[in-house]
Formats: sequence, structure tokens, C-alpha cells
Amino acid sequence: MRFSDFVQVADVYKASRLMREAIKTSVMDPRTGKIDMGLINSGMGSGQRRLREDMRKELIVLLDNKGGKTKGGMKWTEVVKMLSLQRLLGGWRMREGKEGY
Repeated sequence: MRFSDFVQVADVYKASRLMREAIKTSVMDPRTGKIDMGLINSGMGSGQRRLREDMRKELIVLLDNKGGKTKGGMKWTEVVKMLSLQRLLGGWRMREGKEGY
């Protein structure tokens, strides 16, 4: 970086390159290495949104199957244990006919 009273063409090119790299870095999903504009809009990548939605659906199924029988819900530790077990066994992706994580 340098201080000057005048802007030169090289300064404009350098500023443009720095802005381009900053934008590229801010929209790159660190898990996939692909550009994901959802990171700009919501701060969350599409893969992370999909994972969160899968987790929400699985929690609903889990609570419907187990929590409905007791009518008192479930303890959080029991939910975590069951979700961990499902993930170890291939999780909710296997039930949908997809490969597990």
C-alpha cells in the first residue's frame, strides 16, 4: 500500500483484483469449494440449509414416533442419543434411498 496524491492505472487494476477476490472468498462454500450466493443472502450455504432441513424433518419423525407414545415428549439427551445412533447407522439419508453422510 502506498500514499499518493494521484491514482494510477495500476492502482485501479489492483483495487479491482482485490475486490474480485474478496467477493469470491465471501461467496465460496468452505465445505464444497463452490460459489454459493446463498451465503450472501442468508449467511448459510445451500448444503447447510439442506442438512438443517433434514435434521428438522428427522426430529419431527422422532418425536411423532417416540414422543407421541409418552405424551410428555422426550428428554433432550435421549433425542441426541437417538439422532447420533441414526447418523452412525446411515441416518435419514438411507431411509430416503440415498447414501449416508
